[in-house]
Amino acid sequence: MDIYALLMTAIGLAMDAFALSVCKGLSISRPGWRHYGTVGLWFGGFQALMPVIGYLAGNHFVSMVRGAAPWIAFFIMEWLGVGMLREALTKGEARRESPSLAMGVMAPAALAVSVDALAAGLSFSWLQVNLWRAVWPIGMLTALLSMAGLNMGSAFGRRWERPARIAGGCMLALLGVKILAGHCFFPG
Repeated sequence: MDIYALLMTAIGLAMDAFALSVCKGLSISRPGWRHYGTVGLWFGGFQALMPVIGYLAGNHFVSMVRGAAPWIAFFIMEWLGVGMLREALTKGEARRESPSLAMGVMAPAALAVSVDALAAGLSFSWLQVNLWRAVWPIGMLTALLSMAGLNMGSAFGRRWERPARIAGGCMLALLGVKILAGHCFFPG
């Protein structure tokens, strides 16, 4: 996976955490360093951990699906991207986020926004991506975008939640197309 694809993946995966951080920021009027650090560590840590778990699980199945790996990666990325877009575009009551940053609130939130990173880790194993080179940018970008989201939520309100989810969904869907196009037009 080239650096461009890796950055697109990292940004796409981070958008759910960014959107949730915006919501957290709505409930915290003046976030301090403790707030930023907590949000960044929880969301960035889980986004870095989940691809590792997906990668390890995927390695058990890689020999069975090697020829179909680009197609599987394409469908996983499309599924994630379309799901994120559908969620962003579905009309409904805005979710309220708890202002608490306690482990009982943050752990389930971090897990919820990093499930797509687990699926990306599966794709990484099937595409033989260097896991350690992929995990650090995903975790770091998620942490930074989560802190920025907390700040934006505090400053600007709900305006950025939907655009963040739409951008993340589009990036993941486009990445799936890039993976499949690379396989079909540039095999090897």
